[in-house]
Amino acid sequence: MKTKRLLALLLFVSVVGTAFAEEAISSFPVDTPGVPVVVWNRTITVFHAPFEEFSPEERADSAVRRIEALSEFTTADDIVAKPATLGGYTGVVVGAEGKTLFGILVEDVDEAAGETLEGQVEKAVENLRAYLVAREEQLSLPLFLKGLGKAVVATLVFFLLMRGLVAFRRLVWRKIERGEIKHLAQDVKVGDVNLRPIIVNIQKGVVKTINLVVGLVAGYIWLGHVFHFFPYSRPWAEHLGNYLVNVADRIGSGVVAAVPGLFMVVVILYITRFVTRLVGGFFLSVERGYLKSDWLQPDTARATRRIIGALIWAFGLTVAYPYIPGSNSVAFKGVSVFFGLMMSLGSAGMINQIISGLVVVYSRAFQTGDFVRIGETEGVVSSVGLLSTKIATPKNEEVTVPNALLVSTPSWNFSSFGSGVGAALSTSVTIGYDTPWRQVHAILTEAAGKTRGVKTDPQPIVIQKSLSDFYVEYHLLVEPEDSRKRVLVLSELNANVQDTFNEYGVQIMSPHFRDKAAGPVVVPKEKWHEKPAKKDES
Repeated sequence: MKTKRLLALLLFVSVVGTAFAEEAISSFPVDTPGVPVVVWNRTITVFHAPFEEFSPEERADSAVRRIEALSEFTTADDIVAKPATLGGYTGVVVGAEGKTLFGILVEDVDEAAGETLEGQVEKAVENLRAYLVAREEQLSLPLFLKGLGKAVVATLVFFLLMRGLVAFRRLVWRKIERGEIKHLAQDVKVGDVNLRPIIVNIQKGVVKTINLVVGLVAGYIWLGHVFHFFPYSRPWAEHLGNYLVNVADRIGSGVVAAVPGLFMVVVILYITRFVTRLVGGFFLSVERGYLKSDWLQPDTARATRRIIGALIWAFGLTVAYPYIPGSNSVAFKGVSVFFGLMMSLGSAGMINQIISGLVVVYSRAFQTGDFVRIGETEGVVSSVGLLSTKIATPKNEEVTVPNALLVSTPSWNFSSFGSGVGAALSTSVTIGYDTPWRQVHAILTEAAGKTRGVKTDPQPIVIQKSLSDFYVEYHLLVEPEDSRKRVLVLSELNANVQDTFNEYGVQIMSPHFRDKAAGPVVVPKEKWHEKPAKKDES
């Protein structure tokens, strides 16, 4: 399969190159009238004027037929040119072996281009002799075999080079995918989005493009060499070579002309980078607590640093834009308009997320490490990005909340207030009126004291929230040592509340009891470890 592809590439390059060379030989500038006399891919001369009833095209066709009809024994030395006059026409007749091949009239001379009759005749004789020499070499079997051998060797070298390029491309692709190339294996994040997969595809595309360009250039050079090995196609090689030189000359001239603009772009970007680092250093110092500012808080310094950095770079790129080579071209402007249109159509949702992210950051609703509840999600904030906020739940799940949703959803931050790490943690019980409220307060306070992870300072608080028809509703408020363990602390607190009430024989009225039982509904301590519970369980 690989060999077939390479052979197809060889055939494509040769066909396209041949067509291009023929077109280059047979075509002339639009503003240069005339009909060329082309024999064996060589332009012998150009006719501009008619002769009697014969047009320039008919004169050229007749000249080609006479030249191709020359005997194989005709040599370059047999070509002669003699002045001649026929009726009202004056010029020079070019012939061989006593036969007239064509005539060059005074009217065929392009004086506007600085041509002369003598110069045009001399050039035509030289081209005609070159054709005869090439024809003689082409008909020589040893010379033909020598050229064929060189062409085979050149083709083999080109074939091996193509195989090597394919192998090199696949090797580099594997190294890029595995992250084995230095400076290309690093993760690049914009907000919470890791751009490495996109960058890997771009890098692979660049490698493929370079590989393709090298292959096309190698094919172009190979084709030119193969054409040069045979006299018949040697003019094609010369035209291909001249075209490549002209392209290289235009590219080189363009590069030289673009150097001043590129220098200005580099200077502007360097200054932009310096200013960005200078301003970023200030915000980084505030973020890390090295500097104190009345108008800037450490938790908003990071987002402010990124925003101002982006604005500085946008300003720098705007200033550098006019100095970019080709920035004033229609193609460059078209690409800019297309890119701007795509950004406008595709970035509406992203802009909404970014603006929402800024609202979250600058409202200081929460920061990394806070224990929060957003809708039905409860956990620790692991990161606050421009596009989304990530929350690690007690179940070891990471929930991603889009910032646009976060702005429109009520949220609770359990780490913002309180004397320590977290806000108050509460649980409630309902107790009948036949139990003294002071005893209930003491039982709840004792249960809080048995619970691990509950602070003793400030002390637990018991609140009588309501006096209902059949019971009193009590709320116990405690402060956890670590708000990130709120769920575990609350579970243990509820267990200790049940055990303590059972120890003192006080019935909890949940579920609600409408009919008074014969005695308190409690679990005796000797039944706390009924199967399958274990003795060592709390």
